[in-house]
Amino acid sequence: MLNFLRLYLLSVLLLCNMVAFGQDFSNFKSLKPLQLYGNVGLRAGTYYHSSGFSTYPSSTYMFMGSPVLNVYGMALPFSFMYSNQQAVFRQPFNQLGISPSYKWVTFHAGFRNLYFHKYSLAGYQMLGAGIELNPGRWKLAFTTGRLNKATKLDTSQSSYFFPTVSFARKGMAGLLRYGKYKGHIAISFVKAIDDSTSVANYADLYNKGYTTITPSENLAIGMSFKLPLVKNVSIEAEGGASILTKDLSTPISLDLTKAARTNKTLDLINKVIHINVTSNYFTAVETRLNYQNDKGFNSFLEFKRVDPNYTSMGAYFFQSDVQSYLWGWGIPFFKQKCRFSGTIGKQSDNINQIKLATSTRWVGSGNVNFSSRKLGLDLNFYNYSNNQTSTVKRFADSLRVTQDNLSISLSPRYMIDGANASHTITMTLAANTVNDFNQGLLPEQQKRKLATKTGTLYYQVYFLQKGLSMSSSFNFTQLSDMQSYRYDSYGYNLSCRKSLFARKLELSLSGGMYATDRATGRSNNFTGTFNSNYFITNKLRLDVNIMYNNAPSVYGLSGSGYDTEFRTDTNLIYNF
Repeated sequence: MLNFLRLYLLSVLLLCNMVAFGQDFSNFKSLKPLQLYGNVGLRAGTYYHSSGFSTYPSSTYMFMGSPVLNVYGMALPFSFMYSNQQAVFRQPFNQLGISPSYKWVTFHAGFRNLYFHKYSLAGYQMLGAGIELNPGRWKLAFTTGRLNKATKLDTSQSSYFFPTVSFARKGMAGLLRYGKYKGHIAISFVKAIDDSTSVANYADLYNKGYTTITPSENLAIGMSFKLPLVKNVSIEAEGGASILTKDLSTPISLDLTKAARTNKTLDLINKVIHINVTSNYFTAVETRLNYQNDKGFNSFLEFKRVDPNYTSMGAYFFQSDVQSYLWGWGIPFFKQKCRFSGTIGKQSDNINQIKLATSTRWVGSGNVNFSSRKLGLDLNFYNYSNNQTSTVKRFADSLRVTQDNLSISLSPRYMIDGANASHTITMTLAANTVNDFNQGLLPEQQKRKLATKTGTLYYQVYFLQKGLSMSSSFNFTQLSDMQSYRYDSYGYNLSCRKSLFARKLELSLSGGMYATDRATGRSNNFTGTFNSNYFITNKLRLDVNIMYNNAPSVYGLSGSGYDTEFRTDTNLIYNF
């Protein structure tokens, strides 16, 4: 009877939709059949707003819980909540995903987000089944299933609310890889096709203009390798090739008879994926040459090129129509206590010269890091410029983007560790300037130059034996242009935390003031919080939180121009 119950529970888990998990069954005999753990709690709260107008209720109570059922090491989380506002029950039976493994064999079933390659199957969710074999340095993987679910179109509603039609999309993907981190070579593919029959009356919907979506087919192949060349030098690369047939239903065919006689590759591809006049071919490549020695010096050269509209039905998004060159380095100093690193590069778009303008971006960054037992320092510099050049004779100057962005930051820190107390002082200063040099906007040019300055000073002291910590901070922000606009914001915060009764009780208190200066005047904001956490037992905890806020009136109902908020929360939580 017990074995039947175990089999029944496992069958239910496999047939229901639930949260994805993976489980190693190498130690199956040592796993417990059933475990239940989690927490339940009671919450009560009050809320006050001086204006008398608020979207929050004046009082709330709530009974909530987050139990977890563990079946042979597979966790199934649940959650429920009942209050004077609403009742909610959530369970994980929405999507099923299981990846049990035994030694070097892993099975995938249900909803899975597998990653084979950046330019083929790159984490796209698939409902299906798959297997992975990882003997030694080899990895062989294959999966097949549904990538998209068909959606129906309700033409009885307004055309402004028509949902996007999508076809049922099925696909398969594979991976073959040899090697580990220091050196490897891999090839993968993903092939997917839309089922035009999955949308009822699709031809009629398309002809009447209810949708412009067409059934498509895609084949994407990804390749990558990383190989050591000589001592301290390695090369790595990954690339992709994709064929996308945008419309499988087009009546216009492509005569491959003549082409096949001179291009056997094209004839072979046509046997794998349907090719017609809507078919397109895309490529992508990234390569990197690395140097790193045992003294901490490293440098690299990187090249990247991705065709416009590169597409893989196994990936959600690509940065396409880009070509870039990048050089980076890292140099250690003072017995590797100090390090200087940086990058310089160029990036451009309009690879196929079909846009009205080409954008070119120069990128430069630098970092100096110093770290010792007491003193630390970070200095960061970042600058990039963006310039457009026209590829046609007539191009509106007002649309040309010519910008420069400069950022610099300094972050020193100092730490003192004493026998009774430790002190930490940190400071951060940063400045950012954005300039727009568009000559077509001279009358407004200065308004398009923005400068931002920020600063933070923080101090903390911690008394270990007393279980007491205190901290204070000050921050400042200034935003301005080259004319009269200016926005200043600054404030400070004080906080204290104390442990009592052998750390069973934790008390914290904090308060702050923040002021804002702008052309319309000055405003202040005062905040305060109190928190306490008391462990009644190892499993039972009582939390009390109090919040106070005094800020400029949002609703304009306060005669003083300021509104006061006061909130309390009391929680009793039991962990089991």
